[in-house]
Amino acid sequence: MGERESETRREELVGWLEELARQLESGTLMIGGENVGVPEKVQSRAKTKNKKGRRSLKLQIEWETKPPKGAYKKGKKAAEAVPDELRKAGQELREEEAGAKNGPTAKVRDCDSHVLVCTGGDCKKRGSRGVRKVLREELRASGTLGDVRIDTVDCLGLCEHGPNVVVYDGAEPKGTWYLGLKESEIPEIVDQHLEGGAPVERLAADRRPRKAKKIRKS
Repeated sequence: MGERESETRREELVGWLEELARQLESGTLMIGGENVGVPEKVQSRAKTKNKKGRRSLKLQIEWETKPPKGAYKKGKKAAEAVPDELRKAGQELREEEAGAKNGPTAKVRDCDSHVLVCTGGDCKKRGSRGVRKVLREELRASGTLGDVRIDTVDCLGLCEHGPNVVVYDGAEPKGTWYLGLKESEIPEIVDQHLEGGAPVERLAADRRPRKAKKIRKS
């Protein structure tokens, strides 16, 4: 199979998965040419990315499950109503929690990008809270809020230029600094940088080269 044919097959697969996600979101799924109703609790999203010549797709499907009927009854009848598999899983979870008391109990959530928003005095006066709010709204609307971690900091040291935001990701491990960021500029950063993997150069701050260290003569 040639490279062009392989690329075509991949594009077909990506298109099929994205269409599947759209059908799940609409509440109707086509199987064998027939419409199949999808429960309201089923949620899905598909996201594709192009980063440094590599394309990736994430398809996430979520749904809620109800406990077996009678699981919340009191007494002996409640225990009998819970399936053995569920009872066993609960026991294993309790044992795992008990064993974790001697070590770390939390895990760090993996993410594609880490965004620091300054909410110190000067940045706050210039609208950093609004910038953070719009940032979350844009990420939520694009379905990528779960892939980006947003934290606030008290100061980034460039107070007179605020609101200031720093993005850490694979595109620029040292961080991309956006100074004096406006709410109207957030959609471009979300689309081009946080989703596309390419910093918005016209908004990014220039870097000063580090001074060379002086070598002491012995």
